[in-house]
Amino acid sequence: MNTQSRRPDEILVVDNGSTDATQEVIASFVGIRTIVRPNLSAADGWNTGFRFAVDEGYDAIWAMDDDGFPDFQALHFLEQAMIGNRMLGCASSFVVDELNREAFVFPYPSLQHSVLGDQFGYFPKFATLQEFCKKFSERERYSWVHLFNGALIRTDIIWDAGLLVEDYKIYGEEVDYFFRLRERCECNSIIGSIHYHPNTSKRPYDRRRVFYYVRNAFLLNAKYYSKYKGRWLVLVFVVLYRLVLRNGFPEVLYLILGGDNRSFYRAVVAGLRGEFIEH
Repeated sequence: MNTQSRRPDEILVVDNGSTDATQEVIASFVGIRTIVRPNLSAADGWNTGFRFAVDEGYDAIWAMDDDGFPDFQALHFLEQAMIGNRMLGCASSFVVDELNREAFVFPYPSLQHSVLGDQFGYFPKFATLQEFCKKFSERERYSWVHLFNGALIRTDIIWDAGLLVEDYKIYGEEVDYFFRLRERCECNSIIGSIHYHPNTSKRPYDRRRVFYYVRNAFLLNAKYYSKYKGRWLVLVFVVLYRLVLRNGFPEVLYLILGGDNRSFYRAVVAGLRGEFIEH
């Protein structure tokens, strides 16, 4: 995690109980501060960094995960966007595949041209940077971000919005935080600012991750989308389709038939009830 402000040369790394050579690598550089935490959750790591930035009096924090890296001009575009727009509280890079640098790692919704909008989720979505740029010019404000992949966030907005909800455990805490941020300020992805990230769309989930992915999908659906009850059936099929892509049909069939202590159904029910039950 990077922090940038009055002391732009200072970098903070929140080490969530790494078991590799992270500390040795950090020690080989000058000007890096480290906070070591147990591996409780991703949200715990972000909250540690956010508390640091607020307590130390930074103006903004440039936050990024450990599996991606920014283009060399990424921060310049984010800073210029924030300087030029006082309403902008979160300026984020576009997240592209580190190997296929035209492809988005996470699709971006067509906000202005959506036929469904907040009622049923934004559709269609852009899969490539080229496709996106055909619809949007550099002067347009694009009010959707994928946290936390090179996101520059003002600390006064963090102070107002509060910290991430750690009960999500795995997946969804960044989506929840995005919706909370945009209730308080503009949150825009900035054309020209690029963050490179591995393509994770087919990375398998273990059963614990499946549980929290399903649970949190329904929690967020109920919390942030109007007419959410009409989305339940659609959401079930979307979730199952994505799990088939990652884990294969036999594993998904096993869960549908009640395997793993009926974890799939427990996750769905918990999400519909708004309960943060454990796996």
